[in-house]
Amino acid sequence: MVSCAYNDVRKWLDDGNREIVNENAYYPLAHKWALEKKLTIVGNSDIHDPTSMAYDFCKGEHRPMTLVFAKEKTEESIKEALLAHRTAVYYKNILVGEEQYLKAIFEKSIQILNADVTIKGKGKTIVQIRNSSDLDFELVADGSPETIATAGNITLERDRTTLLTISGKQKDHSGTEKIRIPYKVKNLVVAPD
Repeated sequence: MVSCAYNDVRKWLDDGNREIVNENAYYPLAHKWALEKKLTIVGNSDIHDPTSMAYDFCKGEHRPMTLVFAKEKTEESIKEALLAHRTAVYYKNILVGEEQYLKAIFEKSIQILNADVTIKGKGKTIVQIRNSSDLDFELVADGSPETIATAGNITLERDRTTLLTISGKQKDHSGTEKIRIPYKVKNLVVAPD
C-alpha cells in the first residue's frame, strides 16, 4: 500500500479539491462545482468504526472509494494523478468521473460474443454480451432501430454473460446490414443529471 504524507494531502484538500460522495450521499452541486472549477473529484466514507459495521459486505455493499488512475504504483505517480485530476468515485453501483476514463472502463469490460446474428422476418435471436468487470452496468435504451426491437432496460451483471433478445419488426425485411442498438449506461455518471 502506498501512502501520501499527511501534509501533502491536507494541502491538496485546502487547494479546493472536494468530495462529491460521502458515505451514502452523492452531492450533485459539488460535482457540478468540481467540473466548473476543474477540481479533482474524490469520495470517501468518514468511517471511524470498522467498515463492516457500516456496510453489509454479504449484500455487496461497500464504502465509497476514490479510484486514482496512476501510471505506476508509487507515491509520486499517485500524487501526479491526483493533481492531474485522473480520478473517479466508486459509490454503490455507480462510477462518477470524466467520460474519457469511464468510457475506457466500459469498453474494456464489455465484449459482444456473437456480433453476427441472423433474424428472419419477425423472428428472434440472442446476442451474448460479456461483462468482465466487477461492476453491474445498467443500460437504458436511447432510441430504437427501425428494423429490430430490443429490451428497453438491460443489466449487464458483473463477471457474467447477459443474453439480449432481438426481434425483427418487419415480416418481409431481408438483407445484410450493420445495426447500432443505442443504449446509455445509467450508472456511469460524467455530470450531474
